[in-house]
Amino acid sequence: MLEQSSETASTIRSSNPRAWRSNTAMVSELARLLMANPAGLRRWTVMRAMRKAWANAARDVGQKFEDEVERNFRCFSEDDERAKSQGLQPEDALFYRPRDKAGEVWAAHADRAHAWLAGSASKKS
Repeated sequence: MLEQSSETASTIRSSNPRAWRSNTAMVSELARLLMANPAGLRRWTVMRAMRKAWANAARDVGQKFEDEVERNFRCFSEDDERAKSQGLQPEDALFYRPRDKAGEVWAAHADRAHAWLAGSASKKS
């Protein structure tokens, strides 16, 4: 189970020197958003909600914002081959794509995301 974001991110980075770095704030926001919607949300709805949350928090919403959100989703997704190849174990994945949904729907494993958020919050303290 993922306890802290930096452990997983460093594991992923250490297994592939060219791996990109995850954005803890973005993963946290994405986890909260998807946990609030247990059935999952369409990618477009996720992007709209993330832009709004990011803007409300006075964070920079750059031109490549959606690309960064998707990279962070994929980094912690059980469905992504890149995450698997970089050392993410299926039981550690925070996110997934529900198989019974049409279109691109994103969802969170609530128990794992909650544990990850708790670990991330305790690390800040």
